[in-house]
Amino acid sequence: MMKRINVVGTSASGKTTFSKAIAEKLGLQHIELDDLFWQDNWQQSADEVFLAKLTTQMNHTVTGYVIDGNYSRSIPVKWREVDVVIWLDIPFHVNMWQSLKRAIQRAVTGRTLWPSSNNTESFGRMLSRDSIIW
Repeated sequence: MMKRINVVGTSASGKTTFSKAIAEKLGLQHIELDDLFWQDNWQQSADEVFLAKLTTQMNHTVTGYVIDGNYSRSIPVKWREVDVVIWLDIPFHVNMWQSLKRAIQRAVTGRTLWPSSNNTESFGRMLSRDSIIW
């Protein structure tokens, strides 16, 4: 049985939704890299802090885990013991639609994106150079 999985793909390809479903189905812990990486006010974690958080999460799972996210800097840590990598490769037009829909929904609701930070989407951010859409 697969106990250590990494789901990768472009932003808005469905990694989080897919990862949570697999984790629930297999009784594994879901680890979201964005939640570990982003600090309050869109500040990025230093590599050592980010990788330490990831290592701690991986080491404290009893049943195994599904890691949700790319972050190439994390490959030496997360792929050291991973059983399988699942790459979500969706068509560009589907990905663009999902990106737009997700950004608008997040901007309208104003909900925080990850439990470990206060980051939210806004229409200003959505249209800025920092936007994942651009």
